[in-house]
Amino acid sequence: MRALGAWGSAGRRALAGASLGAGLPRYATLLPPPGALARQREGDGFSAVSPVPLAASLLGQLRELPPGDVLAVLKSLVDAFSPSGQAHLDAAAPAKSEQSFAREASKRLFEEAVVLADHPEGWVTALRFDELWYIPHICVLGRRTDTQVPSINHARRLMGATDRAVRAHVDSPTKLAALRQATSAPVSISNLCMWTMQAGKLGALSSTNAHRLWGTLAAAALGVGVGAFRTRELCKMLHAYTRAQALLGGGPDPLSELGGIPTNSPMRTRPGRALADHPDRTQWLVERAKADGRRCRQLMLALYGELAERAPSLTGTELSRVAWSIGVSGLPAQPLLRALARALPAATPSLSAAEACTCLWALCCRGYYPRDVIAALVAPLNALDAVAVRELFVLQASSRARRVQLSAIDLALRHEGPLALRPTPELSPHLLGLGEGMAAGASKFSAGMVPGASSDLHLQVSALLSEMSTAHENEATIASLGCVVDVLLTDSPVVLEIFGPTHYAFGGTEITGSSALKLRLLRLEGWLVVELPYYEWNALLSVQARREYLAGKIAGNTDRALDASVP
Repeated sequence: MRALGAWGSAGRRALAGASLGAGLPRYATLLPPPGALARQREGDGFSAVSPVPLAASLLGQLRELPPGDVLAVLKSLVDAFSPSGQAHLDAAAPAKSEQSFAREASKRLFEEAVVLADHPEGWVTALRFDELWYIPHICVLGRRTDTQVPSINHARRLMGATDRAVRAHVDSPTKLAALRQATSAPVSISNLCMWTMQAGKLGALSSTNAHRLWGTLAAAALGVGVGAFRTRELCKMLHAYTRAQALLGGGPDPLSELGGIPTNSPMRTRPGRALADHPDRTQWLVERAKADGRRCRQLMLALYGELAERAPSLTGTELSRVAWSIGVSGLPAQPLLRALARALPAATPSLSAAEACTCLWALCCRGYYPRDVIAALVAPLNALDAVAVRELFVLQASSRARRVQLSAIDLALRHEGPLALRPTPELSPHLLGLGEGMAAGASKFSAGMVPGASSDLHLQVSALLSEMSTAHENEATIASLGCVVDVLLTDSPVVLEIFGPTHYAFGGTEITGSSALKLRLLRLEGWLVVELPYYEWNALLSVQARREYLAGKIAGNTDRALDASVP
């Protein structure tokens, strides 16, 4: 195999006719003209050609193509195997054997592209910045259940190459200055954030580079300046980073468990054993993840500040998305909360019932109950008729999440509302009487709180309690609140809440909105709640130290003493 050539300006030469290579003149129409990738339209012929000749003819020749055209080739392959391209594929390769050959050839072509991308000066690094967002876009479309052209390893390596390419722009003063001047930079960064979030949900980010990529994208956005982004792009970025926090987890020490990703995350690859054999690299990864977490936090706070100034001009949908982020993240957001409270009453007529529900849920998570706002948001929910209620809270794909929000709103208004609002607005009984489906969805504060889904940290705590002869129940249900607690000490009002990374905001010790609401409601009901942060637990290196820590935590918050001596 020949040595990799540099993907420099020479590699960006315009292609025309047979310059694609000896075997490709017939298929030159598969590739768009240079710079036309962003102008593709469905039905223009680019997605309508069988991948059989393309993949087979280009094998071994990708290094001869300019970077933008390598990107175009991968995009065409993904499109060809998508549902919209299936009809063209059936027409070009009607036999199953031909389609199998096409898929296998396409996978081999992806492998070749990934090998070339792995090189420090590979084709991904040489792409223009406004082309980079197509990499996570291709990974997402290619990893769909009905496509599955690139493997998960291909997707992760391409995302790693994307991280290196973005970093090359951020770390170079010259490139960063050019990025600030580029009018397309804000759109490109927001697209990168949104598609990277989607790629992470599909598992296309490995646990060792996920924090780095989000930190790098945050550095790019901060380098350009959040004031340069349109409001729509700010909302997209905020949504993406809030989702990323839920996937990656936050807190001051996000990689302290060596795996770096919560057990229930699709990005989990559990590299702990391999990393444990290399303590220097482990420490480097941990410190890097901490720095990236702080950078993500800095960006989200900057987005909060900018959106607080723009709150009066936000649309109803934008207000709902911003409110959702505030309700989830747990980051300090008092100025933005006040700005939303001023904007929501006037915007309420333009809100859909789902958007009003989200805004109301977010305010309840934050324990913020401005009278006029709460009343204005409760009114459209109570006005829903039976058909609309069933559509919103039972039939839609997002109905379970809506039922969870509705349950949290009801509990918050009944328990916290009287402390802040007199009279307290109430949800109409017909909203809370949707039958078994409603009860099943509303019994948890969040979709992730499923009985039996205990984390590794939870199991460690439970095992130590058993060693200390402390009777307890895991994943116990508090009937009066309809919520599940991690550990309930038998015959006592003591509850242990074990907070892993996904319970914390980026780079800090603030817990997420739904977790904060849960703690407040438990305490209002008279439960003695003991919080066990993962970063405190993981800092204890011996079983005896953890035993003493657990006994001290419980004794310090309750009147119950545990025996911490070695059994």
